[in-house]
Amino acid sequence: MIRQRLLQDKVLCIFCDNEVGTRTKPEHILLDALGGRMTTKWADCNHCNQSFGGTIDKVLPEQLRMLRNMFQMKSGSGQPPPGLSKILASTGTITLDSRGRPKRVGGKPFTITPLGNERYDVSFSVDSMEEFRKYVAHAAAAIGVTEDHFWAKIEGQYASFQNEYPGTLHTRIQCGGEEVVRSMVKSSLVLLATRVGTMPLKDAAFAQARDFVVKGSEDFLQCFTTVDARDFPESAYQYLLENHGPMFNLIYVRSDDYGRTLAYYHAFNIASWQMVLAEKGGPRNIEIGLASDPLNPARWDGDLAAKVSLDFDWLNAPDGSRLNDVSLARVSTVLKLHQDVSRERTIHNVLNDVLGHYYDEGDMIEMDEKGRAAIIEISQKLVAALMQIPTKEKFLLRRSKQPGAE
Repeated sequence: MIRQRLLQDKVLCIFCDNEVGTRTKPEHILLDALGGRMTTKWADCNHCNQSFGGTIDKVLPEQLRMLRNMFQMKSGSGQPPPGLSKILASTGTITLDSRGRPKRVGGKPFTITPLGNERYDVSFSVDSMEEFRKYVAHAAAAIGVTEDHFWAKIEGQYASFQNEYPGTLHTRIQCGGEEVVRSMVKSSLVLLATRVGTMPLKDAAFAQARDFVVKGSEDFLQCFTTVDARDFPESAYQYLLENHGPMFNLIYVRSDDYGRTLAYYHAFNIASWQMVLAEKGGPRNIEIGLASDPLNPARWDGDLAAKVSLDFDWLNAPDGSRLNDVSLARVSTVLKLHQDVSRERTIHNVLNDVLGHYYDEGDMIEMDEKGRAAIIEISQKLVAALMQIPTKEKFLLRRSKQPGAE
């Protein structure tokens, strides 16, 4: 076992001469933000890990931030999806919270229109009753009355809640650049270290790759990395789809009889890069792969090469000539997938919300008066939600949350 051998020897970081070991902070081989769960303490030291995490490892997750929010992708460690700020929509500029819920930017939480005779029309722009209660005190102060007086006037009355949709969102999805590829080369070297240890990767054969990770190099980027637009071999592709989902991530490293070592990085089933880690002189005939499902981070495999083998000659012949057409087709497929996922999520949320209002968990649903009312409400809300029709609902104003309400 590699780990048993490492425990006996002094193990150095791939990228510097600091020691690594049991006290080293775990490194996510595939980035945590992209759903990576496989970690190692035996590749890069705490200093390098922190340095990369604050620089090159931040760029790709940021570029894919919109997709991570759209698909509600949690990180490998279970952190919620990122929110989005200042997104241009057909209805104006909005933000999206970590649950993908939109909110207008720059709008006031409430507006007050005097009607005369000490009467006012008060309109709140809030996302929940809790947020409504929060701003009542501010609205009362703006009118010049106490909060108690304000509530005495409105509690027990009906108000209306208007549900609106932001319409079409306008954004860019980009993927790539030198910092991104540096992070990918780093991940590939770290994955390789889990098989061969760090010492072979500190040899001269990998010097250019190591320097590229640490300092960057336009020459290395141009000469030893390629954006690949080819389709995967069919059997490998079908295995990855079936076992790691329609937006799978993949890191794959393989070497030949001469130690020429290649890495292949595939992100969200949209974009692929081939990288030459060593032209020759690396460990011979090594093959290791890591795949994950960003839609379900629990589905990952650090021993992928035992199930799927990518031929060295195929890895060694990247072709980016059809990049624009292939990228457009892949992004279109992902957007179609988002429509399907969003539809399923909308149906699930409507069913839970409506049935939770009418029934307690474990109740039998029957076609009595209550059951028919629930079915009618589900039908109406599904039509409005799926067709994004603005709706208005009445509700009873209460100062305190009632058991089972909201």
